[in-house]
Amino acid sequence: MTLQMFFFYLVSLCTAFEVQRIPAVGTPPSIRSHSYNSFIHENYIFVFGGGLLGELHNDLWKFSLSQNYWERIIYNTPEAPERREKHALFFLEGKLYVYGGRTANGLTGDMWEFDFEQKAWQKLYGTGETPPPRIRTAVTQSSYKAWIFGGYTEEGFTNELFEFSEGKWKQLENLGTAPKARQNPQIAYWNSKLFVWGGIDEEDYLDNELYYYDLNTSTWSKVALDEKPIGRFLHGMVVREDYLYLIFGWNPELGEDLGDIWKIHLPELSKWEFLVESEYARDGFAMALKDDSVYMIFGYVVSDYSNEGLKLDLSSMSIQVISPHFLSPPPRKRHSLIRINSELWLFGGQSSDSK
Repeated sequence: MTLQMFFFYLVSLCTAFEVQRIPAVGTPPSIRSHSYNSFIHENYIFVFGGGLLGELHNDLWKFSLSQNYWERIIYNTPEAPERREKHALFFLEGKLYVYGGRTANGLTGDMWEFDFEQKAWQKLYGTGETPPPRIRTAVTQSSYKAWIFGGYTEEGFTNELFEFSEGKWKQLENLGTAPKARQNPQIAYWNSKLFVWGGIDEEDYLDNELYYYDLNTSTWSKVALDEKPIGRFLHGMVVREDYLYLIFGWNPELGEDLGDIWKIHLPELSKWEFLVESEYARDGFAMALKDDSVYMIFGYVVSDYSNEGLKLDLSSMSIQVISPHFLSPPPRKRHSLIRINSELWLFGGQSSDSK
């Protein structure tokens, strides 16, 4: 048999096999929580960092909404944000920004920018009235600006409000009836107003009042409502077609995750409307909105952490699993792999963190 014949024999042999990914969506990011923010760019969901039981990450992943496939983005430069959790993440004018969080060295207030074309991180300096280091802050954005509210700093709980625009931070005045200092609230932008709901304060109080901040007058107002959703934190909140949606979360008084979804019409602000009680109750997830769909990744589900991905259709209130919960070993090389009956056994190897 000539070498050419042997080559064609190998090709024909390989084409006789069907190759499938396990799982079908590709290997997802490792299980984690405290990666509260995600965003959608060019039909991909992006998530960064997070942590689980002391293990921190600084990896950036994208999930294709058209192909239902996970892919890790490999950086082209060695410089990158420290591994962190409980940080703020937003996307403005084609760039990804990461602020704050907790690293192995404690709370941080550094600011990073990621260039998608260069696949490179750059640490930013001289960014104006940069917020002090913090974790568990709420973040929202418009097309050209981003805002963070609240969180936990080295001085304790805070209700500070900061705006990021054109590469600079500035602190906004807290006039009017401002929400109390708290961590893990949610904030959403609509029509030159910032809406804040939920979170927990230093006295473990779960505030279920709705507040809004008028960016034109720098004034807070509290919305007077009779029926309100039960207080919570680590929940989700989005605005779609003049409605504010409140999604899931954790209530420590009940000791359980919540599966309820509510909405309120923002032009009227007259009442909360209960929509559905879902079987997919969870908290601490990363969330992004595209059209009528809310995507939720990671979080704490019932009694354990998860890397499951969900799609919530706001028009039908139906939920679909787009990426199943999947445990996988960390990436490695120089390992041993063997099949025993119907199982694969993996041993040893060298990880990317090995010296």
